[in-house]
Amino acid sequence: MSEPDTLFSGNLKDGLKRRKKEVFELKESKESFQAVDAVAINYLRFEPAGGSEKVPGVLFEPGNRCTADDYRWIAEAIAKEGYVVYDIYQRGYGSGTPGVNDRGGLIQQGDFREALRILKQDPRVDPERIAVGGHSNGSHISLRTAAQFPVNCCFAMSQVCDWSIFVKGAEGYYPDYYKEIVAEYGGTPEENPGPYQERSNLYLAGRITCPVLNLVGGDDTVCPPHLSRMMHEALLASGNTASELRVIEGVGHFFERYAFDGYKLEETAAAVCDFLRRNL
Repeated sequence: MSEPDTLFSGNLKDGLKRRKKEVFELKESKESFQAVDAVAINYLRFEPAGGSEKVPGVLFEPGNRCTADDYRWIAEAIAKEGYVVYDIYQRGYGSGTPGVNDRGGLIQQGDFREALRILKQDPRVDPERIAVGGHSNGSHISLRTAAQFPVNCCFAMSQVCDWSIFVKGAEGYYPDYYKEIVAEYGGTPEENPGPYQERSNLYLAGRITCPVLNLVGGDDTVCPPHLSRMMHEALLASGNTASELRVIEGVGHFFERYAFDGYKLEETAAAVCDFLRRNL
């Protein structure tokens, strides 16, 4: 069998050798915490059943206009490795979480940071062994958190590292969203570059010192592979030799095959779980 297509610095077989793979039964609950502005933020909580020892904690942020339920597949896969996982419902999307989503702005970042604080206080979680991650806009939030708070590692799936490039691309496939962003930011990236640069993680690469997995589908047209490659190269250039880049060929933004004829969710989850085994 050939090795999986990969551009990352770690080795899958070595990672599996470092930690014997165990599959845990899960306990699941729907919880909430109070954001700094008193809005109740809901989340799905997963933990290994049948134990009381402290285990690593993983905080996950969904992509734009998606809910925690859409990412149950990755949250469950991680939790079955023996971790506590918080899978967040974004403001305005699903499970009755109120409010307006500001697309990765200060409000959403604040919600994620508050969730991180709550996760570290969870009685099952070892606060010294924490990972953050997300998909699409959620990867944007997790990377910004890794740049500002101490975490053990970060996994960024289908990431937005340069907001200008992302928004320019959205004009073609998502014109209504493009118009919303341009109106909110007071102009196009050329007309008013400031807000776009402020939300671009590319400019924060030098502040991200933990291991990072940049994971993307080879046929992603929403957040194309070159965005993940740009972030990976920026991290390496800043001295973060623990950055990894993995491209899963033949799938798009949601790790779907052409025309949504199936997904490669197991391969995607396996890549994330291997990364966590080696870094938590």
